[in-house]
Amino acid sequence: MKSAKRSATTRRTTDLPIVAHAKGVPVLAVFSCINLILSLLFFLAVSYKFIFLLFPLFQKPKSFEKARAKRYAIVIPARNEEGVIGHLLDSIREQDYPKECLDAYVIADNCTDSTAETAERHGAKVYRRTDKHLVGKGYALDSFFHWLKSEQSLHTYEGFFIIDADNLLSTDYVSCMNDAFCSGYDIVTSRRNSKNFGSGWVASANSLWFLWESTFLNSVRCQLGTCCAVSGTGFLFSAEIIEENGGWPYHLLTEDIEFTVCERMKGKQIGYCAKAEFFDEQPVSFAQSFRQRTRWAKGILQIFFRYGLAMIRRIPSSDWFSFLDLSLTVFGTTLLSVVMSAVSLASGIYQLAVLGHVETGMLFLSTIFTYLIFASAAAYVVSFEWKSIHASRKAKILSVFTFPIFMFSYLPIALYAFFTKVEWKPICHGECKSLSQVTGGR
Repeated sequence: MKSAKRSATTRRTTDLPIVAHAKGVPVLAVFSCINLILSLLFFLAVSYKFIFLLFPLFQKPKSFEKARAKRYAIVIPARNEEGVIGHLLDSIREQDYPKECLDAYVIADNCTDSTAETAERHGAKVYRRTDKHLVGKGYALDSFFHWLKSEQSLHTYEGFFIIDADNLLSTDYVSCMNDAFCSGYDIVTSRRNSKNFGSGWVASANSLWFLWESTFLNSVRCQLGTCCAVSGTGFLFSAEIIEENGGWPYHLLTEDIEFTVCERMKGKQIGYCAKAEFFDEQPVSFAQSFRQRTRWAKGILQIFFRYGLAMIRRIPSSDWFSFLDLSLTVFGTTLLSVVMSAVSLASGIYQLAVLGHVETGMLFLSTIFTYLIFASAAAYVVSFEWKSIHASRKAKILSVFTFPIFMFSYLPIALYAFFTKVEWKPICHGECKSLSQVTGGR
């Protein structure tokens, strides 16, 4: 009798995991189905961009006829940039553009170092700003344009460049941008290369992404006659835009993307100039990159909640591809990353709670597959851009293998940004190099 009871008890005990597993199967099937659907949507959202990789093999970037020189102001927002601002201003002074048609303004935004004094020594006009409540690049730009208007100087320029303090401009940068601008665009963005590709795997991954964006996204968009996208720095826009807006009204965490979205919805034409090259400093540490990309992800989510519906409504228009591409680029992949991360996290928690372990087989296979896709794309971009990447052979090759890891990190970053309050914080720059030091005199 006791033996029978023990047997029954044993059966019930051993049956528990089986019952739990049986009950868990439908739920896991649901998780798997959701993940599959999300993966397919993500693939569709980015697949056309992989097709874009082929365009530069068969078609050269769009070129522009030489145009008369217009008068421009180069606006440089700066927060404690005394180490790098001088090299940028030197590269501006060395432009092959008529000196009387080009002025450089530095916005010394709440600086506690000698950024303003260094800028003045290098020939720039300086606007000092001390507002500690309205913090961010967008507020600094808005304040500057209102000041410029009060100085009766706003109407003396036909366009404005926005350039970050850590950048360096190639000697023909302004001339090439002027040619593109005079061809009829309201806004023109440019080719973004790197000052410090060889400074580590994080810097190389960031650099590689911006080369991809320049050569295989914006350049192709320009060839197809669709809308290009402004990315942070290195762009020129008509002075009429400031007059129409009464200043710079874009204050979200990603004010550059907000600018792109809003001006495109107003019908502004955004072009790209492949010959206008500038060099940008990328974060070296993962912590710094994580903070920067968290801000980007949060800013993209802000744009979705504020402008997403308006953008989606424009997709059925005659300019459907511009708005579809812009929607997928701006917030499509970020939103999918948030949902995919949340579903994967929920699935893992459920498996641990109910099954006592996590099934990793499919996750491992999908991770390897995705890694190989990104590594292949990185290898293609590096080989295509080999001569223009100013780094050692070792750094170039290594970047192919580390780039996918960098891209994978966007999944937790997007999820973290969704639930976290993010504020604008300045990025420290330490690559104090001249243009000739970066390019080796080429």
